[in-house]
Amino acid sequence: MLRLLFFAFCCCCTVFPAVAQNENSVWAFGYHNGLNFNTNPPTFFQTQQEALEGCSSVADGAGNLLFYSNGNDVWTATGTVMPNGSGILGNGPGIANLALGSCAQGVAIVKSVSNASQYYLFVLDAGEQVTGGVNAPGYLRYSVVDMSLNMGAGDVVAAQKNMILDTFMSEKMTVTKGAGCYYWLVAHRNNSATYRAFKIDFNGINPGVSSTGTWAGDMGAGQLKISPNGTRIATGNSMGGPIELGAFDNATGMVSNVQSIDPLVNQSRIGTCFSPDNSKLYITTMGDLSQYDISTFPNGATIAASKVVLNSGINYAQLRNGPDGKIYVAQYQGINPFIGVISNPNAAGTACNLNNTALPQSTWSQFPAVPGNPFGHTLGNDIVVGVSADTVWHPTRDTLVCSANSIDVAAPPGYNEYLWNDGNTSMSRPINTSGTYWVYSFQNCSIAMDTIRVDFVNLSVNLGPDTSICRGGTMLLHVGNNPGATYRWQDASTDPDFMVDREGTYSVRVTKGACSVKDTIKIGMFDPSLNIPQNDTSICDDETIVLRAVANPMSNYLWNTGSNAEQITVSQPGLYLVTAINACGTFVDSVNIKMQDCRCSAFIPNAFSPNGDGNNDVYRVNTQCAVNQFSLSIYNRFGQRVFQSTSPDKG
Repeated sequence: MLRLLFFAFCCCCTVFPAVAQNENSVWAFGYHNGLNFNTNPPTFFQTQQEALEGCSSVADGAGNLLFYSNGNDVWTATGTVMPNGSGILGNGPGIANLALGSCAQGVAIVKSVSNASQYYLFVLDAGEQVTGGVNAPGYLRYSVVDMSLNMGAGDVVAAQKNMILDTFMSEKMTVTKGAGCYYWLVAHRNNSATYRAFKIDFNGINPGVSSTGTWAGDMGAGQLKISPNGTRIATGNSMGGPIELGAFDNATGMVSNVQSIDPLVNQSRIGTCFSPDNSKLYITTMGDLSQYDISTFPNGATIAASKVVLNSGINYAQLRNGPDGKIYVAQYQGINPFIGVISNPNAAGTACNLNNTALPQSTWSQFPAVPGNPFGHTLGNDIVVGVSADTVWHPTRDTLVCSANSIDVAAPPGYNEYLWNDGNTSMSRPINTSGTYWVYSFQNCSIAMDTIRVDFVNLSVNLGPDTSICRGGTMLLHVGNNPGATYRWQDASTDPDFMVDREGTYSVRVTKGACSVKDTIKIGMFDPSLNIPQNDTSICDDETIVLRAVANPMSNYLWNTGSNAEQITVSQPGLYLVTAINACGTFVDSVNIKMQDCRCSAFIPNAFSPNGDGNNDVYRVNTQCAVNQFSLSIYNRFGQRVFQSTSPDKG
């Protein structure tokens, strides 16, 4: 869920905790061997894997096996190789008659911090590969296993397979929790005193950091371990050299204050393991198993003096902390090998209760005879749990954004870090496109994931300005294109269009989800008309007259003279017609224009002398041409008519 919008719906969300508890409860190791700690005591089961040394397996939070690998192949829980799970480049591919998985800690599995379905599979080259010249640099590689693929059985992501992370590495690597929401993968360079630590956090695998120990000789086989509380680091070496015990900073990945413990150069040390309470260090060789009290660190001499040989005369191999608080011991032990158990590893000396024959391995677990290596001597690498223990998911919610081009959304407050699907790391971000968005929020290894589908809804409705239509006519009101919307007109009809055939006020409401817009228009009626204001008339034969057409509504005109103008000027007699074409139809009007000769004029005297002298005795109008009509009236000063004539000859 995204905010500003401010997650108002969070209060009703159901959260689902993802708690990692039992990832180490199913071990797959050695020759077809598996050990299930979901039963008490743990029980053996058969796998498809062959691994002389390096291997690892992982279960889900409920203790159900997910997959396992020997660094060459990756098997599903049902024992089939994942579709893209073969061809993993690591851990000794059967070189020089050696069995598969001939790298001491050649395989490590780390759960992704950012994707609960994905795991990093780290592999190292075996020393035989390096010295044999097959892969001289001694590669550290990784691949990504995605458990959401292959119908939930898992597959190796093709684009993230056999990715080179570092070179010139020994056979040692281990994983521990960091001080925050991250892991550390710690490895050791070969023929070098350099430790390499890679931080694995929400952004993936970060560049490595280096720190220096005391031994720069051959660091081939043997185990590298970090104490359960993440503060101590120890390594032994099957090729001789001292036991190294140092301080580990799980915030920076740096190793410091490294002490050389019991520096027997020719002693082959294979197994290394810390007690659950971090006070004891257990070391195996090809001939004995010893305990050191490391509570006085960094006093190396005191630690060396605390050594207790718990047993000798047995070819011990690797050690591993069990999920039940015990330490398990791999052995080379004739044709019926056993797994030994230290039942009380926090106790000093023999009180730790070592039993060399606690778990007899089944017949299928016995390696075919290989010169120098009659049986496998591994129990696999631990899976570190707990980094993502408090991840919660909120259900996806749909959000409609009405009539806006952009919104700001925000993640829940109170977290240290944020990561959006576009890489944005701020608490809030703008969104201007419909789609699905997610954000991870981080706080003290608590991860919340919120998802929201945003749909921008910009509804379109424009009925236009108020207008009038011809009486008896119609007008179609069209709302516009609004996919998925509903319509409601003033008469409760629901079509996207409305036909108007009478005057009135019309309105429509367009609705999509929670978004709604409305528009209104007033429509009147009018009677269409066409008129030439000029009446029929006569004009002088040497004059012109302007004829103008007046129409409602606005029209296109056509006069019988061929003109399309609104008005014309005429100088000839005749019947003039104009046709108006408009939205209401076609209309016609006409006017008749006549011509007359206007060249004769009348003489009207302004005085006369009726005295009988024969001069100007008669008042008459003198016309110089024939007239069609005539009327003459004369009034006295009192307004009384004293004379009237309808003939110009009579005066």
